[in-house]
Amino acid sequence: MRRALLGTVAAAALAAAGVLLPASTASAALGDCPQGQFCVWDDDDYSGARMGWGGNDPNWHDDGWGDRADSLYNNGTPATYDDVRVYMDVNYVNEDLCVVRGDYYDWGMNDNDYSSHQWTASC
Repeated sequence: MRRALLGTVAAAALAAAGVLLPASTASAALGDCPQGQFCVWDDDDYSGARMGWGGNDPNWHDDGWGDRADSLYNNGTPATYDDVRVYMDVNYVNEDLCVVRGDYYDWGMNDNDYSSHQWTASC
């Protein structure tokens, strides 16, 4: 109990002194993805170079992004087609993920293996 109270007092003292803890790196990077786009980054934790699309792309290799994504985020807007199907191969072949609007992936996906995506009505 005493340790919890000391932690609360310390946090209150820092807040009163104007010391703020920085937002997480992921939150900051996700904010870099424009509204209405599906974004990918070439490093984990939504870092490194970023690419965003507002529409379908059957061949990420044309954009220099084929087999390059390490993290991704669907920042789509509410619409009929607001979820994103992500494919391992060009021309929407070999679906691996379906990303609901607002979802983001950094772990549990096949890093550097995606080559196309398309917006869809539902996952």
